[in-house]
Amino acid sequence: MFGLKNIREVAKVMGYDVQPLNDPVEPVRNWGDQFIPVVVPASYTSAAGVPLHFPIILIYKNGHSCGPAIPGYKSLKGYQQIISLYDQQCGKLWETGKTPSHFVINYFHTANMVRETSIPRENIAYYFKPIDNDWVTYHTYNQVYFFNRKTGIEFMAPGQFDGVGTPDAQFLTIPAPLRFFSLAKIWVDPNNATNLQPDFSDQNMQDEYQSIGIVDDSQSTRTYRVATAWITAVAFRNYSFDKVTGDITPGNQPKTVCKGASISLPMLSKNGLMLAGHSNADTFTKIVSIGVTGAECTLVQNLGFSTSKVAFSHDGNQIGFVTKDGDAIKAYVYNLKTKSLTLLMSVSESKKEYIVFPDFLPNGNVLVMRVQRSLNGVAHSTLFEMQL
Repeated sequence: MFGLKNIREVAKVMGYDVQPLNDPVEPVRNWGDQFIPVVVPASYTSAAGVPLHFPIILIYKNGHSCGPAIPGYKSLKGYQQIISLYDQQCGKLWETGKTPSHFVINYFHTANMVRETSIPRENIAYYFKPIDNDWVTYHTYNQVYFFNRKTGIEFMAPGQFDGVGTPDAQFLTIPAPLRFFSLAKIWVDPNNATNLQPDFSDQNMQDEYQSIGIVDDSQSTRTYRVATAWITAVAFRNYSFDKVTGDITPGNQPKTVCKGASISLPMLSKNGLMLAGHSNADTFTKIVSIGVTGAECTLVQNLGFSTSKVAFSHDGNQIGFVTKDGDAIKAYVYNLKTKSLTLLMSVSESKKEYIVFPDFLPNGNVLVMRVQRSLNGVAHSTLFEMQL
């Protein structure tokens, strides 16, 4: 809803008309008296290269598209810059530069289910993240929640959306601006977690979709790397955590990853050395190595098709994602080293079933969230722990 509000405000100023199309997973139901039709995924996604993510924009001028679809929520400034850029390049027809994917499958497996857990909260869509083997975080109706898969306990946590834990389960981070909250403090008093003040706040990191890796770890300090979506690029910054004092100190000013590349839905590996994202230039999902300094941009894997956000395993050797195959929505794990592909789950879009992009547990298994929307529009979610 916030993405729709921002894009309509910017489009009005810049002289564009807006035709909103509704998200089939989490439709906007209360937008004044305006009826918003649900997007028809089959034709829309194939024409625009749209991955399984909303919000998303596609810009038309003089009867043709000005470029590929741009997924992901943007600020007012972000939408303004994107529309201005596309408006300038719209004098000639847009063509994608398709690069070879080299996507090789040496082995194919099917994962085994270990545990199934129903989530008590309704209308969870598109997002959840493991904190450790038992706790996960998700959000709905502008509130972040913690949920324990083993005990069934749920409580409200700090933030309105996109709560992401650090890979070592030391901190919860909340975006825009980027804030770190001590998980130890949250566990001490869960009932008062929403009133907890952040241990550190970075006003220089104002963007969304943060992901976190640990790039260095010594006896006294640990270095976190946090990447966020910035307009159509990706920015990152390193933070030093003092294990003795508990202080967090930011490093150099935020830097852009893969300068000149237009990337959406960025996700950092848990060691902070690789980045996966939606390449807006050719609508493919790609994985690149950015190295210890973050200055590299070496292609590791071009999947050759669009996916949801990508999650990395804790050792960085595997990725999890969701993609469409006709009516079917499928979740997979791909091993970057052995080139093996493992099917986690497949659901039917026509039956109003969806899958939230999977993520890896510290124990090596994978969590997948299946969303089923009932006839009255309520979305019920279930977590599945899968063994590869």
